[in-house]
Amino acid sequence: MTDTTQSARPGRDIPWDAIGIAAGLALLAMNLWRHRLFVHDDSFISLRYARNLAEHGQLVWNLGERVEGYTNFLHVVASAGLIRFGFDPLAAAQSLNVAAAVLLLVVAARAGHLVAPDAPVARAAAVAMIGASPGVAIWTLGGLEAVPVAALLGLGMYGVLRIVNGDHGRGTLLAALAFSLAVLTRLDTAEFIAGAGLGLMLATNLSPGRRVGLAVLIVGVPAAVAFAHMGWRVWYYGEYLPLTFHAKTGLPTLARLSFFPRYALASLLPALIVTLGLLGFVALLRRPPSAGLVRVLGVPMLAYLLYVGWAGGDHMLGARLFLPVLVPAAMLVLLATTHLSDGRDKPVSLIALALVTGTGLQIPPLKQDEAAFMGRLLGLHFAETLPKGSTIALHTAGSTPYFATDNTFIDMLGLNDPHIARRNPVPVLASWQEVPGHSKGDGAYVLEREPDVIVVGSARGILIDDEPWFLSDAELAQLPEFRECYAPDTMFLDAPDAIKWRGPAAVWPIRFVYYTRVCG
Repeated sequence: MTDTTQSARPGRDIPWDAIGIAAGLALLAMNLWRHRLFVHDDSFISLRYARNLAEHGQLVWNLGERVEGYTNFLHVVASAGLIRFGFDPLAAAQSLNVAAAVLLLVVAARAGHLVAPDAPVARAAAVAMIGASPGVAIWTLGGLEAVPVAALLGLGMYGVLRIVNGDHGRGTLLAALAFSLAVLTRLDTAEFIAGAGLGLMLATNLSPGRRVGLAVLIVGVPAAVAFAHMGWRVWYYGEYLPLTFHAKTGLPTLARLSFFPRYALASLLPALIVTLGLLGFVALLRRPPSAGLVRVLGVPMLAYLLYVGWAGGDHMLGARLFLPVLVPAAMLVLLATTHLSDGRDKPVSLIALALVTGTGLQIPPLKQDEAAFMGRLLGLHFAETLPKGSTIALHTAGSTPYFATDNTFIDMLGLNDPHIARRNPVPVLASWQEVPGHSKGDGAYVLEREPDVIVVGSARGILIDDEPWFLSDAELAQLPEFRECYAPDTMFLDAPDAIKWRGPAAVWPIRFVYYTRVCG
C-alpha cells in the first residue's frame, strides 16, 4: 500500500548541491580553458622567493638580502614545499590555486544550506555562479593568492554562519582557524575578519554577551596569529610590515582614491557576482530576514571593499582584489533571490546565473601579461649573456629576475627594496605614478649602487629621453652621471612560434633597449 500521508517536496531527492558543485566545476573548467595562457608578472616575484626558500633555505628575493616583497606568506611557503617535491614553481602555485578553487565551491555549497535551506535550486545556482566568475579562473592560472584567500575567508564565513545557526563550538573553531590561515596568506584580510566580528555582534538571535564573546574569539585568535607572524617578520626582515605596504601607500589618499573608479569599472564584468551581492545587500536592508544574516554577510564584505577603495585598487586584470568576498557575495545573492521573492527562487536565481556566465564570456581570452612575457625573454637573455652576480636595475620585478636566476636585482619601484619603499614624500614626475604600487622610485639611489645594467621604463625598455614611465626614469634623465656612465644597448629577440602565440601581439623580432655601465 502506497503511503500518501507524506508528500514529497519537488526536487527533494535531487542532489542539488552536487549539481551546483558540478556545474561550478564545469563553468570553471570552461573559463580555465579560455584563459589558459594567462600568467601575471607579479606572480614571479613570489615564485622567486619560493624557489630561493626551497633551494637555498632563504625566504628572500636576492640571496643574502633579507627583504619581504611579497604579501602572500602562506602561499609562498606552500609553493616552496611543492617545489621541494619536484614541482615546477609556477605549476606549484597553480596547483595550490586549483585545490583552493574546488574548496571554494564546496564551502559555498555548505554555506548555502545555512542561508537558504529550503531553496535547493537557488543554492545550486549560487555555487555555479562562483565557478562562472571569470576572475576565479584567471587568478587560478595567474599564480597569485587571490583564490586561496577567497576559499579561506569563505570557510571562515561558513563557520560564522554555523555560529548564527546555534553551533557555537565547532563554528567558532572553524572560523578562528580559517581566518588565521587567511591572515597568514594575506595580511589585509584583517579588514574582512574584523568586519566578520562586527557582523556577528549585530546578529539578532544571540544574547549580547554571547555575541561579544564569540566575536572576540573569531577576531582575537587570527589577530594573535598575525601579531606572532609580525614578531617573526621583525626578527627575520627587521620590518613590522611587508615592503609592499610602504611601496603602495606613497601617494596621498585622494590620489589613490581617484584611481579606484577605473579599477572598479575594469572589474565590473569579472566581478559581476560581487556587484549583485552588493545590490542584494542594499535591497535586503529594507526587508531583512531573521537572525541578522544580512549583517553577518554584508558587513565583512563591505569592510573589505572599503579597504580596497582606500588602497586605490591595483593594475591587475580579472578583479583580483574583489575575489576574496565571493562567498558572502554569492550568499547575499542567494538570500535576495529567495527571501525577497517569497521562495520563488528558480527563475530569479537562474537568471542571475545566466547573467554572471554571459558577462564572463564577454571578456576576451587572456594571454600572458605583457610584462611576464617580455620579461621572460629578457631574463633568459641576461642569464645567457651577463656574468653571474651582475646587478640589474629594473621596474618589472617578476619574470626577468625569475629567469635570470644568478643575477642580483634592484627593484626600482621599491616592492623589494627598503630604501625606495620607504621614500616619502615622492615627487610626481611620470604617468604611471598614479597607479597603486608604482609611485615610488629614486634615481640617485639607483646610481649610487652602480648596477651593471639599468632597464628604463617597461620590460622592453625605453630610451632615457622618451616620456618617462616611472619616477626613477624621470630622475635618472636629470642626472649627468647617468649619461656619462651608461650607454644604450639595443637588441632584437626572436622566439619559436610555440612561444610567440602565448604572449601579446607583437612585431617579431622584438626590440629591447637597456643601458649598460661604461664607467669604472
